[in-house]
Parts: sequence; C-alpha cells; structure tokens
Amino acid sequence: MEQKNQKKKSCLIEHQELYKLYGTEEEFPLIHALIKNTPDGILKKAAKKKMLEDDPYIAWAVYKPASKVIKGKVIISLTQIAQWIDTRWRIISTSGEFIGSGYQTLYEKQYATYDILIENVDLSHFASKELIVTLTTIWQGNKEQFLKSGKTEDIIYLEADTVVSDITVNDPAKQPLGPNIPEILVYYGRSPGSREYVDYDYSAEYNGQEVFLKMATSGSAKVSKTVENVDKSKTVLKIDWGIGSRKYSNTKIAYSWNKNSFEWHFDPDWLVTLSKEFFYAINKCDYDLYIEFSCQGLSEPQHIHVSSTFDEEKLEPNCKKIPKLDLRLGCIAKGCRVLMADGSKKPVELIRIGDQVMSPHGVTCVINTFQGPENTLVCIRTIHGKEIHLTESHAVFTDQGLFMAKDINAGMRVLTSDNVYEEIYFLYNIPNDDMVYNLEITKTENQPCIICEDIVIGDVNTVTQKMNPVIDKIAPALKAELDKLHNYLKENK
Repeated sequence: MEQKNQKKKSCLIEHQELYKLYGTEEEFPLIHALIKNTPDGILKKAAKKKMLEDDPYIAWAVYKPASKVIKGKVIISLTQIAQWIDTRWRIISTSGEFIGSGYQTLYEKQYATYDILIENVDLSHFASKELIVTLTTIWQGNKEQFLKSGKTEDIIYLEADTVVSDITVNDPAKQPLGPNIPEILVYYGRSPGSREYVDYDYSAEYNGQEVFLKMATSGSAKVSKTVENVDKSKTVLKIDWGIGSRKYSNTKIAYSWNKNSFEWHFDPDWLVTLSKEFFYAINKCDYDLYIEFSCQGLSEPQHIHVSSTFDEEKLEPNCKKIPKLDLRLGCIAKGCRVLMADGSKKPVELIRIGDQVMSPHGVTCVINTFQGPENTLVCIRTIHGKEIHLTESHAVFTDQGLFMAKDINAGMRVLTSDNVYEEIYFLYNIPNDDMVYNLEITKTENQPCIICEDIVIGDVNTVTQKMNPVIDKIAPALKAELDKLHNYLKENK
C-alpha cells in the first residue's frame, strides 16, 4: 500500500457537513434545530476544556491480507458526559471506491470504545490499494442545547507493508524486581532511580493546580532499510484519561539510527502536565505514540505505532502493544498516626515495608510506601473529635459508599476504628507545606483499608466511587430521530 502523507488528521465539522449527515430538515427536524442553534465558534474552533480536549478518534486501523479483514478501534473520550453521541465511520480507497461503513449511537456516555470490522475485503478488486477511514462524531453535551462535533481521518495500514520489526519499549528506571501486573505503574511522588518495586518508576511534581509527571521512556526497533530522517512534526503522543485526551506534538524525543536499527528516547525532563481537577485516586490512561520517518530507497514514509489501545498482542510488525498507564494518587499528611498490629500508633512517615498494620478485617502487611508533595489537604473531624488530614483524592469509607475526600460532605458518616459510622462535624481545606505519604498493603478479598487517626481510609489501591452527576434525559422525540438513522445510513452509504 502506498503510504501517502496523510497520517491521522482531525478537524471540526462545518454546518453544511452536518446538514448532509442528517439528510433533510423534514426527515430530522430536531437534529437540524440543534445544528441551527450551534454557534459557529463551536464548530470552527477547537473548544478545549482546561488542559484536556474532547477527542473521539480512530485509535488504530489495519488490513490483514492473509485473512482479508479490516480491523480497528474507535475511542470516544469527552470532558463531560453527553446526552447522546452519534458516530459514523466510512472506509474508501483513495480512488473513491467504497469499502465499508458502520455507525454507533450512544446515550449518557463520556467514554466508550467500539470496533471497526469488515470481513472479506479483497484488495485485488480495487484500483487503489490505499484505504482511508473517516470518523465523524456529533454529540450533545449534558444540559446543552447545541451540538459539538469532530472528524478524524486515518490511513489503514497493510500488515506486511513495513520495514519495521521487533519493537521494544524500555524505561531507563525500570526495576528488575517489579511485580508482574497488567498495567504500567506511574506512582505520584516517586523519584527516578528509587528502589521501590514498581514496573515503571516515574516522578511527579505538583504546584497546587497542576501535576507534572516526568515520563522519560525509550524504545527501539529493527529496520530493513537505512533511516534517513525523522519527521518531528508528525510525531504525536496522545494520553487518553477517559475524561478527555491530551495530545503532545513535537515532544522532547531524541532519535538515533544505523543501518539496521532505530531508537527513540524521551528527554528525562519532559513533563506530562495536567490540571489537578482531572486526577482521581486511580487513573488508568491509554498511551498512544506515533513516529514517522523516511528511509533510503523508499518514496513513502514509514511509521512506528506504540499504543495501549491495541486489542491483540500480535498486530502489524510496526505496531507494539503496551499496558495502560496506571497513576495512583491520594496520600495522608505527615504526622497522622496509623494503627499498628500491636495496638500502637505510628506516624505514617515512619512506617516501612514489612511493618504490620491493622485493618477492620485484621492484620495486614505493608508491601510498599510512597511520598510526594501536596499543598492543599482536606481536614475531616467527626462529631466525637476524631480528625484526619489527607489529600482530596484519598479514599474514605463512609455510610454512603467509598468516596474521595473531596466528594465527602458534612453530615455524612465515616467508618471508625470502633466499627461504627460517626457523623462528620466539619470538613474544610487546609494549606500544607510538607510531604504526604501513602501505603500499599497486602491484597485481600475486601477493598484494601487501614485505620489512621481512628478513621478507616483506603491504601494506594483502593478504588473509590464517583459522585453521579445529574444527566438530562434525551427527549423521546429526539431519540426517535436518532433511531431512524439506521435505515437512513443503510440507504446513504
């Protein structure tokens, strides 16, 4: 397949394109009314949330000649829940020949994935061997009476049409004793070169509003042609948080190559910057790196694609599947005392790996410790004087569920060391100019928890609930119009 200089590109959809997508106003009057009510600026300018962007996109698409199958994945990642999301993908050859299409309509979603799959695609029947997939997405945000939209195009790569093979992804701080876990651990507050047992040992800084994650990584691949040049303008790293995405172009990457190999390495000081408001106690993020380069004797560019979004371990030779990034946040203030197995109480900063602590379920062992900076904490005091200071994202056990401290309200009850729920007398934010600490304890069948200042809280692995926002229900008449699209799309491929 000829790889023309198209790569992935995205844009917002103009009004006229939206009208075409939804037929006539007589057929879809309610959707057309939403289009008319949409300000030009929403469609013509990328309206980004702070530090994140709404980003429905084609994560990958590949044609496998042996099985004559086109496979791919679409990811929808919005910064807020939408009442409804309508997506369409369409595959054609560069000479305009129709290959296949599909569609998906979702309701009350913020993040979703679905597959592209077309079987029995014989390229010998088409004049052009290069295929293009186009994704168009239209959605109505919660409590909004206008539409937002996005459009992405991507070429579909042939599995065998590459000079790349044997891709490896490394990290300069990878620990040989790291546990065999399904995700890459990116722990908040760790320093490069530390001896904690983690798979990937990144560090973080925090200035009160933003978190800066140092994410120096490296990789290499074998190449059958000599590399001439890397097109840095086409190098794109995307990190998808499931609540919107961040794209990084022209990131700090150094490249080197010789006759048979190609290597890349992120500058150790390169930072992923994200607003604190988008962090949760546990953040599992997709990582997607695209590098484009030219080789001697080839007129078309080559590429390397490293991503956690791939469904299979074995894809085309120039693609590499890696685990998701896994960020664990939430810590306890220095000086807060943890209940130990012998009944004593020890400040959290003095606890070490191997110490035994108490949980409501019995004795458990500390298998890791963490520390990092934080300048704002939540103070929780119960009606009987129990008081704890912890970060906004730390997990707390309450009578209404397991929530982050920032989601707890006065009047709720917290679980105490007496195994009773005690009412919160007050809670508020306080400044902090010292380090904060967290523990990882032995896994059990229950949610991991410790007892600190006589209040039951989570450890670094505790999964919290999210406060459910109030979602505007889609009007039945508008949903009926969206349901009509099934027949309309079949007739208008």
